Amino acid sequence: MPNPSASPSLSTIHKLSVPLSELAFQEGLLDQVKKAEKVMAASTSHYVTRFSIVDRQGQDKDISPYKDIISLYPYTSCSIRFSEKIKYDDRQKAAPRISSSFLRFSEEIMSGHHEINIHDPDQRNLHPMRSDHTLSASGGRSGGGSQRRNDHSRKQYSPIVRDALAASVETLGTFLFLFAAYGAVNAASAAAIAEGGASGVVGVAGTMMIATSFGLSLLVVAWALYRVSGGLLNPAVTVALVISKAITPRRGAMFVIGQLIGALAAGAVVEGLFPGPFTGANTLKNGISITQAFFLEIILTALFTIVVLMLAVEKSKHTYLAPIGIGLALFLVHLVAVPYTGCSVNPARSFGASVFEGKWDNHWVFWLAPILGGVLASLFHMAIRRIDYESLNPGQDAAHDGEKQQETKEVEGTRDRD
Repeated sequence: MPNPSASPSLSTIHKLSVPLSELAFQEGLLDQVKKAEKVMAASTSHYVTRFSIVDRQGQDKDISPYKDIISLYPYTSCSIRFSEKIKYDDRQKAAPRISSSFLRFSEEIMSGHHEINIHDPDQRNLHPMRSDHTLSASGGRSGGGSQRRNDHSRKQYSPIVRDALAASVETLGTFLFLFAAYGAVNAASAAAIAEGGASGVVGVAGTMMIATSFGLSLLVVAWALYRVSGGLLNPAVTVALVISKAITPRRGAMFVIGQLIGALAAGAVVEGLFPGPFTGANTLKNGISITQAFFLEIILTALFTIVVLMLAVEKSKHTYLAPIGIGLALFLVHLVAVPYTGCSVNPARSFGASVFEGKWDNHWVFWLAPILGGVLASLFHMAIRRIDYESLNPGQDAAHDGEKQQETKEVEGTRDRD
């Protein structure tokens, strides 16, 4: 017999399964789920108590609220379980009954009349179960004129159109990134010539200038555009994200094409705007051999890409600062490699510069080595995810989790007062 004085409990009521093809998930699932949970808690007496995915073998796998799944590409469907906070009836001294309004709410979800729009939660289209509103697939509302219509519904694109638009932003981002970087290389070369040096040969000051320009340029452009396309700006990084299943192969292919176009555009503009011959192609210098250059580029690209994967792809309370760490990583690898290879770690950067300087010696090194470095980084990334790396050094997001718990308490307090 249940205790009448027992505190309110959570009881799982219903499970909803939705095909991923309908939701068209791409990236950022963690933030989407958290926002959806917050909206659910604020607008109803229900809670998302379980969010799970179903893989291609039909195995149901739980997703922890604070463990990000960066892409649902390998999975076929997801499921959401709702719970209702219920109290024992002191008079009946019996187990609680499920409210008819909640059952109606569940039936509306299953029939498609009430949608949980996880992939676009900012529309705030989770409605109270006691409302007579229904929800269309586009997020529009019907009935209940007292409810304010959502005027901020976002455009819904097909996956291929969305990928193409994101790729166009990658093109622009790569152009902006390499315009500043190529410009700095040409400025450093011009300064070296003015001091009596040879074209394309820079000293310590020139190396520092080039490394700083590449790092700062990537930091600024990636920070500006990462919410639009991810700000990858590098085919080697793009390949790594495809292997890690952070993006789909189709999106990856579109991104690489866009990045190469952006590099060509940057080279053309620098060639036209800056006086003197274009410089900046990656070549072997200071006696380094092809083998040494090859492995140097592999290691430095792997280092750089690991930073990208751990800071930007793996979500944490510090993700918004990822562009700083990524820019510093590019600055570091340029300090190491500029005197020997000019530092590629980016096939698009090498391709655009070689086209306009006309130097193709050992050009294959600056394609194959960075891509292999990206592959190694992605393998490392998948390996540490498989061993559940967060359990090795727990509590890193404790402050973030505390903020989440505080928000939940505030929402519950507001609802109880209502």
